[in-house]
Parts: sequence; C-alpha cells; structure tokens
Amino acid sequence: MAVISETELQRRLRNLENATGSSTVGNVSGDDPLDGDYNEGDTWFNATTGNLWIFSGGVWQIAPEKLYIRYADSVVNIGLNNTVSSQSDITGFSIEAFLTDGSQKPWRGLWWGAGVASTDSTDYEWFDVTDLSNNQLERYWANASARLTEIGTPDRPGIGVTWTLVGAGGVPSGAYWVAERFQAGGLWTPWSLYPVQADNTGIPFIRYTKSGFNMPVLGSATWITDVIEAASIQTGLVFSNQKELGYGTVVVIEYDNGKVAGQYIRQSGVDVWVAPSQLIDGDVIVDGSLTADHLQANTIGASKLIITGVDSVTYTTVGADASGSAATAQSTAAADATAKANLAQVTASAYADGIVTAEEARAIADATAKANLAQVTASAYADGIVTVEEARAIADATAKANAAETAANLATAQELAANVYSSGTTTIDGGKITTNTILAGSIIAGTITGWTINGNTIIGGTITGGAISGGTITGGAISGGTININSGAFEVNGSGVCWVRQGIFGGVGSFASTSGYTGLYSQNTSTGIALWGQATGGTGGGNHGLRGQNTVGGSSGLVGPANAFDFYAESGGGYGPFTGSHDALTSLTSSSINGDIMVDGVNVCRSGLSNTIFEVVPSSTPNQKGAIGIYAGFQGLLADQYEPAAFVASRDEDGVPNLMPEWDSAKDIYNLVKVNALGEGQINIIGEGGDLVAGDLIVTSSTTGKGMKQADDIVRSNTVAKVREAVTFTTPTEERQVACVYLCG
Repeated sequence: MAVISETELQRRLRNLENATGSSTVGNVSGDDPLDGDYNEGDTWFNATTGNLWIFSGGVWQIAPEKLYIRYADSVVNIGLNNTVSSQSDITGFSIEAFLTDGSQKPWRGLWWGAGVASTDSTDYEWFDVTDLSNNQLERYWANASARLTEIGTPDRPGIGVTWTLVGAGGVPSGAYWVAERFQAGGLWTPWSLYPVQADNTGIPFIRYTKSGFNMPVLGSATWITDVIEAASIQTGLVFSNQKELGYGTVVVIEYDNGKVAGQYIRQSGVDVWVAPSQLIDGDVIVDGSLTADHLQANTIGASKLIITGVDSVTYTTVGADASGSAATAQSTAAADATAKANLAQVTASAYADGIVTAEEARAIADATAKANLAQVTASAYADGIVTVEEARAIADATAKANAAETAANLATAQELAANVYSSGTTTIDGGKITTNTILAGSIIAGTITGWTINGNTIIGGTITGGAISGGTITGGAISGGTININSGAFEVNGSGVCWVRQGIFGGVGSFASTSGYTGLYSQNTSTGIALWGQATGGTGGGNHGLRGQNTVGGSSGLVGPANAFDFYAESGGGYGPFTGSHDALTSLTSSSINGDIMVDGVNVCRSGLSNTIFEVVPSSTPNQKGAIGIYAGFQGLLADQYEPAAFVASRDEDGVPNLMPEWDSAKDIYNLVKVNALGEGQINIIGEGGDLVAGDLIVTSSTTGKGMKQADDIVRSNTVAKVREAVTFTTPTEERQVACVYLCG
C-alpha cells in the first residue's frame, strides 16, 4: 500500500492555486486566518476545524467544502486514488473509530464535501492507519466518566480531567474516554473523542413517553437513540452516547403499541441492554408484593419512609421486644418520673400565682426542670433508645424529684392562705395613682373614657387595643412611644414614621410632602412586597397599577397599565440607560464568567406566547449561530429564586403563582442566570479574528465563551455584537472585555 506524500488537503490547496494563477498562495495552520497583505484567491486551511478559507473581495470567506472522516474494519480492492468502486468492498463503515472492546478500527476514510457528510463509503479515500509512521497518530485516554460536553480534549482538558498518552500496551482497562488525531503531510486533524466504557453510577430510573412511534427492539440503535433523548429531557443535561448514562441505568419508554423497559449493564466485557428482573412501574404497591429480596441494599433510607394512619408501624413491626425485666423496670421508672413531673408542674403554677413563698418557688422550679428531664429521658429508655449510663441519669433525676416533692409539702395550709388576696383581683384603695406605678401590661381589657385621663401628654410605653372609639386624640407630641392599632396594621412611632399594613387604607387621596422629604416611602424587610399597586376595574381608561410622573421634566411611565403591557412609557421618552436581558438556566456544574457568549441548548419551559426559558451553555466553535446573549450574572439555585415568567402559568389576585408542570423537574437541577441580549454592555473578546476598531462586528471564536472579530461588516445570523471602541491584541489568544452594543435580540 503506497503512503501519499501529501494529504488530500494539500492537493486541494494546490488545485486551487493552479486554478487561480501563480500569484496565489496556499497556507495551512491550526488557526483561522488573520487580516494582512493577501492576494485575491489566496487560500488558508484550518487543520483544527477542517474549514478552508478563500481570500475574496478583500476579506477571508469560508469555502463551502469541509473535511469529513469515517472508519472501517476492512477495505479491499483499493484503486490508484485510494477509492473503491463498490460498497461491498468495505466492512464496518462507521463514524465510530473504535470497536466495542476499545480496539481501534484499522481503516480511515477522508472525504471533502459540503453540508452533511456522505453516507456512501465509495466517496471516501481510504488509508490503512496501521501503516502510518513518524508519529502520524496520537491517542490519549482519560479515567474520568464525565459527559462529552465536560471531558474536554488533551489540549484543553475539562475540569478535573486528566488525559494520558496511550502507551505500547494499548488503552488501559480503567479508561472511560479515548481521544485521537492523526497527522498527514504535516497537518493534524481535530481531536475525535470516543467513550469506551461507562461508570457504575447509572441514573436510577428514567420514564418517558414517545408518541407517534412503535416499540423498537431492546438494545437496537433506535432504542439507544430514544434512551439518549429520554435522559436528556428528564435530566436537562446533554448526552451524546449511552455510555455517558452509566451502568445500572433503568429506562421505561411508552410507545403507541406498548412499553419497553431496559437496564444498561456490562456483561462479559460488552455493553448490553437487558430486561429488568423486577420493576415497579406505577403508583401502587399491592399488599405483600414487595418482599425483602426485591430491595437492593441501601435503597430505602429512613428519610424516605413517611408513616401515616393508625398502627402503621408498631414495636412488633420492626421486631422489638416489649417484655422482659429490663423493659418492665424502664416502664416503671418512666411512670414514676411522669407522676412526679406532673406534681411539680401543678405546684409550680401555684407558686407563680403568689400562693407560696419565694424560697418554695425556687425549689419547685428546680424540681420541675429535673422531673421534666427525667420524664423525657425515661420515656426514651423505656423504648430501648438510651444506654445503661443514661439509665443512671434517670435514677438520679427521679431521686431529686422526690426531694423536691418533700420540700413542697412543707408549705402549710396556713402559709398558703396568708398570701391569697382574692382570685384574679387586685384592689387599689385610694384616689391617687402615683407616677409610673401602673405598668403598660397591668391595664387589661375594659375602656378608658375621654374624661378619665387629664392632661396633654401620655409619656412612655405603648397604647394598644382593638379600637379607639369616639372622640379625637390630640396633643403636641407623641414622646418616646408608639401608636399601634390592630396588631400593627397601623402604626406611628415617636419619629413620625407611619407604617400601614395591606388593606387599611381605601380611597385615600394622597400622601404629599412640600419640604424636601419623600411623599410616600414603602419598605419591607422580610420576604413580602414593599409596594403593591393593583388595578381590577378593567382594561380600559386609566385603570393602571401604578403611575410615576414628573411634571417638571415631562416624563411619565406606567407599571401594570390598562393596555396589556407590563411597562409603558406614556410620555414617549423611552428607557435609559437600556440593557435588555433574558432569564436563562445553566447546569449546576457550569463555570461561565461575566462577559462570556452563551448559546441556546435545551428549551426547558414555555408559558404563553411571550415567555420561554432555555438551558444555555458557553459558545464552543467559530461563527456559532445559536448565540443568545452574554452571561451577565449568577442568581443561584432555581428553587431558591423568584419564579421566572416562563414557569408561571398564571397568578391569583394576591400574586401567588400557578406554576407550570416543568417547574418541579427543573428547580433542583438548574441555576438561574441572567443573559444580556440587547442594548449596551461589555463582552469578552480574544485576538483570534484580529484587532478591533469601533463598529466592528463580533462572532463566536474557537475559544469557549469568547468572541472574535467577524470577517465582514454584514450583520448575519451568527453576529453577536458591535464593538464601540478600538482594541489592539498582542496575541491571538489575548482576552479583553470590550464595550459593545448587543445584537442577539
């Protein structure tokens, strides 16, 4: 087999040079071309991405053709151009470079074309990779079981991932991923990554409905494709291969004509799908149907059991012994401690009413605390919960309770009677109450009429009550106290600050200020809403939630207006400064930073015509069309945040949301973030596309999350932003945060 001296890539470049004249130049690099002194028709091949660039009209443009690579187990009857005439000459034609046992397929095919890779194996030029020399093949392995989106490459490994060069012994048994690339004619291809085995932390249960399709064969290519789709939708993560799910994963998919259930396992060194031996697929477990041999070890913890109903679980259910001398002694001790504790509690109540002396009160308080402790501890001991040492503590507490009981009996009937005035009554015999002799808590219920309190000032304390009936409270000041009506519904403190709870005022004309103070200020230091404006009179006229107006500047805006907008600038003055942002979701392991370009992943939820929310990921390839905006802030776990509009089906009159069904499955697996899409801001850019001048357009680059200069000045579907300042880069990989106007929409 002859080994070509130049790759198909070099040959294509030479053909292009010959077609455009001797003045053109062909370039090969691992990067995209930069601005410079080039001639019409010059070519530049990026061996990393497989893109061919042509210099035309003063700018670099990507050619419509691209390199595609496929693999085969064997190839026979190869012609002079390394092609075959019949598909039957090729066995094992596949996009996968490795067999199921992890060994490499010996044949590699190259095809240069546009759009989607050809599925006709006769279109490819075939080469025996076992004949390659001079380090023309590089292979690395990783022992991390991360997903494809997290594993990275040997050049740029993912977080916590280590790539190791494959030695003479081949791929080790501990490898989860293999990466390979080859060199021909001095050029390296992009890395190709393949999972070779899964870990043992599979997804416990995936349930999915696929309407419009009939059941496939368990383990078939169609089944595996459906499983990856089901796992991605249920978890919100991106899966590319069944190995990323993990061994032990159980999947049930319901089709139009029935259900297919399968468990993913490793059997005799081969990945297979088998039917689960026992599967509970429903909401009811029939009495006696779930026995010990049906439960895997450690699968049901104590926190997973919710016990309700009469006699749901008793001591006999778990095999506890309720008889025997130890149990009897413990039960007796508990009963004795309970009786003494009850006695101590009753006596202590009498002391609190002033029936006995202070010394006796202290004795009873001590006895009560010790007896209560004895009762609780003895109850636990009777249930077999505490140890022998704790039993000694019970005995000590019981003895002390007995001593307290004896001390309490020393209070004679004569001593008790001498301290009693009359039940629940204190008599004030006289016409004068001196200053500060009646405290605020001493006047309970009843009425203080208008002629009872003489004077212009009530100093200190608080006046509380359900109502102040009749008349007027007048005076020059409220000094050092608070007017508090209806448990804080309306309150005025000594500084003149008025606090009003919802529902107190109706039809109030205005809160006004003419001396430089705030006319109306509302504050909430807890979790509620500080200021609520609600209009329920209809959708016409002036039935708005809130209006903010400045009669001097002529500006006016509405919140919750009658014309179905959320906000409305009724003066036409607009919004400023303006930056428009989207709600978005990221995985719990995402590590994006402010200024990075984000692209849409999976649509997680939608509500009505105007609200959708997506999982977003950092951009990863040049000129990516899915860019939705710029990462602008991490807010936290979705479950802990105010519900984004896309998850809200409706709200009641108190603002309480009726949430979409997707909320429950999403709230604990996503973080809520903000993504800037319109208006002004900044963006992270590298020098891959060249230096910047104000007005240059930005697209995604080959560096994760970073932008670069667009090759032309036409706003396209992949344009992300327009810069507002000039920047000079020292290297193609230098990163700068640049002022811009966002164009993502």
